[in-house]
Amino acid sequence: MIRKVKELILIVLAFSISAGFSDEPELVLPLAGEISVEMFPTPGVPGGDVFQLAVARLMVTFPFPVEINWGKLKQAPNGRFCVEVEGYRLDGITPQVVTTYSQSVELGMFEPGDYEAALKSVGEILGKDEFFVNGGGNIDLVNGLPSRVEIDIVQLPTRGLYPTFAANIQMTFDQYVDHVDWGDVSRKENLVESEMTAWIDPSVRILTPMIVEEQIALGMFFPGDYHYQLNSLKEVISRANISVAGPQRDFSPPQITVRGALVDRVSDEPLEFSVEFFDDAELVFDGVETQELSVLNRKGEVVELERTSLNFTADMSVGAIATYRMNPPGGSWDYGDRGRYRILLNRPQLIRDLYGNSLVDPFIGYLSVEIEPEDPKPAHNTELILRIDEITDRWKARARIFVPEDLAVRDDWAVDWGRVIPRGPSFFLRPRIVGAGSNEDIGLFPPSDTTGGGVWIEHSYDLGSISGGNWLICLNSNLGHFAKEQLIMSDLDPMGEPQDPFDFWNDWVDRETELENDHHRFWEYCVGTDPADSSDDHDGEPRPELIEGDDGEKHFGIRCRMAMSVVDARLRFEGSSDMITWIELGPEAIEEVERVIVEDGIEEFVVCLVSDINASQIRYLRVVAERW
Repeated sequence: MIRKVKELILIVLAFSISAGFSDEPELVLPLAGEISVEMFPTPGVPGGDVFQLAVARLMVTFPFPVEINWGKLKQAPNGRFCVEVEGYRLDGITPQVVTTYSQSVELGMFEPGDYEAALKSVGEILGKDEFFVNGGGNIDLVNGLPSRVEIDIVQLPTRGLYPTFAANIQMTFDQYVDHVDWGDVSRKENLVESEMTAWIDPSVRILTPMIVEEQIALGMFFPGDYHYQLNSLKEVISRANISVAGPQRDFSPPQITVRGALVDRVSDEPLEFSVEFFDDAELVFDGVETQELSVLNRKGEVVELERTSLNFTADMSVGAIATYRMNPPGGSWDYGDRGRYRILLNRPQLIRDLYGNSLVDPFIGYLSVEIEPEDPKPAHNTELILRIDEITDRWKARARIFVPEDLAVRDDWAVDWGRVIPRGPSFFLRPRIVGAGSNEDIGLFPPSDTTGGGVWIEHSYDLGSISGGNWLICLNSNLGHFAKEQLIMSDLDPMGEPQDPFDFWNDWVDRETELENDHHRFWEYCVGTDPADSSDDHDGEPRPELIEGDDGEKHFGIRCRMAMSVVDARLRFEGSSDMITWIELGPEAIEEVERVIVEDGIEEFVVCLVSDINASQIRYLRVVAERW
């Protein structure tokens, strides 16, 4: 018995010594192993090249726990893939329990084709799996339902008496949707239905939910309450309600807007401009199609216009857009054509809506030729010097004009310097060389050299206490003297308290001045004239107004009068926040709200700012009148 124990001890010691001096761990053969390849479609491939990600799932079983070593992925020349695994005996006492190990290995991206992957250990194949990548297509498409549906009922632009609606549908899918088939909209009493079928491509993996949007036209609805539902795969996947109120009676005739009817430079090209026809209800388009347009110039001549295009639109802001062409009179546009031409309809009563509201007045707007003349070249040397008298705080204009030698040597002439004529933010100085004792203008004289026998004469004009704004001072004599200077004043206190619009006019009407004491004084800021035009003597009585708009807010406006016969004058409107910087106001900033004939051919019109008085930065308005 003792001998057997000694032999066992020797065997254990021998094994321990042998194990202690071994450099390599003992390799353990696996009991079994298997490999399966799983394909993962990659995002973005629908409709393009197909690539899929292959991932190998590896499992190997050993008779007891081992130290596992997963080898590197290898690819054979024939295109096959192989992963080798090894298990090594652990140190110490190991429980005799069958143990399975698993691992995932990415094989890479694969184009369409047939492939094979194998799992090996100690040179033996434990398992293999064949896999393939198809070329895509819809052969594997399946039906699917969205995880979420939102429906927004919107009203579409229309000219009809009753509204037209559409359903804006947004569907969320957790799988890739190849396409969606939409069925027709059906109605049964107050129920409106539409059908959709979504086709899912299960071979495409998506990383985030997929959104599909569609607008379904539901058509026109009479007053009442309706229910809309969206169906798919015999299920109701979403619902929405539609409520239509009764129609509102319209008493307003259609509106017409002329755009681009402006010539501002010399040219021999015809002018093309557009005319937009609009109504809150639906226009009767026959009246637009048969309409002819013409223009009336200041001489009473009528010129018919050529229509080059006519388009109808569903946009709620415009019902029809027509383009017209006018050839330049005499073959070219020049300063002689300068003026404002009235644009007239030949049959305004045909421009009507479905309620029967029609136009009465053939006048729809103006075609303007704004070719500005150059300042005249002085016939004789002229000087105009502006200065302020520091003691009286009044501005002076020192005028020096040269009298040519042929006139200077005579003694039968005199100078009538005249008075300062204010017109808007402008002063006109009109000295006259007259016959002595007759006060009749002396005819023109040829210019002479200032170094010759001519003579300089001068005069100081009192312009008054000018404050705030841009002023033009223009001198023009009957002998052809001409000079023009600009005076820019910016002495208003920018830190002062904001004033009510009415205070502005009252403050400036009563300022001290030696000019005529009448109530046209605010024309100095309310209306402007062309100082280069000696015939411009336009007068009027504009006044500010606060107008209540359709939005219920107050809008700053101005009321003006003008003789209807003055067709050769134009008006433009300017606004300012500080009476220093003035900006021209276009149709997007100011609009006409009233125009009537008051008496004796006097036309009165009212315009106001589009923005209400609280939202607008414009605190002062002026209308600039210019004679062509």
